[in-house]
Amino acid sequence: MGMVVHGGHVHPEQHLHPGKTSDTHASNIVPSKLTLFKGFHCLVGAKYLNTITNHGVCTIGFSAIVACISFFCSLPRTFSTLAKLGTASAFFTFISVLLATIFAGIEAHPNGYPKYGEPTVLIIPAAGTTFVAGMNAFMNISYTFIGQITIPSFIAEMKDPRDFPKALWAVTIAEVILFSLVGAIVYAYTGTNYNTAPAFGSLGNETFKKVSFSFMIPTLIFLGVLYASVSARF
Repeated sequence: MGMVVHGGHVHPEQHLHPGKTSDTHASNIVPSKLTLFKGFHCLVGAKYLNTITNHGVCTIGFSAIVACISFFCSLPRTFSTLAKLGTASAFFTFISVLLATIFAGIEAHPNGYPKYGEPTVLIIPAAGTTFVAGMNAFMNISYTFIGQITIPSFIAEMKDPRDFPKALWAVTIAEVILFSLVGAIVYAYTGTNYNTAPAFGSLGNETFKKVSFSFMIPTLIFLGVLYASVSARF
């Protein structure tokens, strides 16, 4: 897909099908999609606060708190600032998923055991799996790799955009290896019947759950901020 630059910001080429209509649709769809991503991060942030505090505040209240934090953190609009935040976010994400993987392996049983019997590990979906359930599982996996929607904005603010393909290859290879290993290992210990999204909910030990989940705070905030920053400049 081609790219066009407007005011220092790169937009996906909307003129593959020339005309005002396609341009209008693209300008509406992309910000709307990014808005849904931001809502997702507010929800996960609310889940974190519910897990850590056990407070009586409802999920909507916690989501509003996370949204306010993300709003103020998104005020710096330059990519140089976001790049620094992204580096810290990547580091804490690595620590978080590493801890979650280790904890899933060393604890005796996953959360909820033995309510659903022994953990069941399947290579192919179980008989009777509905289309909705299968698509939901597929989308949970796909969501991990959909940061590509923000790629045009990254290219626009690089010192040398020609370096971007190398960075993209490095990041994609690293994330596919990391998340595939983490997902497979956690699933092997929690099984279909105890696996949750996010995976921290599968940990039966409350201390393990809170420690590993806490390292995700910078990422929960940063990704919401990133999507807000990109959609605000679209």
